[in-house]
Amino acid sequence: MCLASASAGWCYQCDSRNPRCGMQIDQTIGIDKTPCNGQCYTYLRKNILYRGCSWEHGFMTAQTTFTAVYEKDGLWLFCDTPLCNSNAAPIMD
Repeated sequence: MCLASASAGWCYQCDSRNPRCGMQIDQTIGIDKTPCNGQCYTYLRKNILYRGCSWEHGFMTAQTTFTAVYEKDGLWLFCDTPLCNSNAAPIMD
């Protein structure tokens, strides 16, 4: 088994149905965070933004960071520093 070489540590975990989890997360407002041994992601599917840890969805190897990837019926954007998935603007470009 090959594991991701990048470790974000912590990622925001929420979706845009929560008004505090829109395009940009206000880091002063409490948003759920999850520990992550992989990479953080921002995922856009059917006009809903999702955030979390890559391992939750089977991405066990490091993905290219800040490059949108179309997979599993949506656009994914990966990053590998703590709480790096706060800004969804790059996935909308």
